[in-house]
Amino acid sequence: MQERTILSIIGAQNTVTLQPGTTVCAAAKVMAQHRIGAVPVTEKGRLVGIFTERDLMNRVIAGDID
Repeated sequence: MQERTILSIIGAQNTVTLQPGTTVCAAAKVMAQHRIGAVPVTEKGRLVGIFTERDLMNRVIAGDID
């Protein structure tokens, strides 16, 4: 499988990303500030995950995680 960088996928769009280890609270604040429902998690320019509103609801809030 060919590896692609985030930049090659999204081009010149302004994209908000987070680093691994970002707290859930910080991620939720960034998403609210930018009015987005998901944020890519990148490390050294490579996509390593994505955090979504669904993750927040089902894993954190419904899971009663602080």
